[in-house]
Amino acid sequence: DQEGTLFITEYTNKRVSRWKKGARNGEIIVSNMYVNGIALSSSQEKDQYLFVGDWYEARVLKFNKNGTGGGQLVIGGKGP
Repeated sequence: DQEGTLFITEYTNKRVSRWKKGARNGEIIVSNMYVNGIALSSSQEKDQYLFVGDWYEARVLKFNKNGTGGGQLVIGGKGP
């Protein structure tokens, strides 16, 4: 992002971590998902969102950039 934050997906560890610029440690912001891709919304928007692809559940969830928000379903899912 514009602050130099690095977002890392870890498929086998089922998580997304965030490393702020200059940080010595990262923090887990999304967990318990087989993450197969992420995208960050435009920095020109008031609030930035992190879109996370969940391979196992065949869906994309939207989180606040800091990982909060519970993961709103954008598309997909295995259904009921």
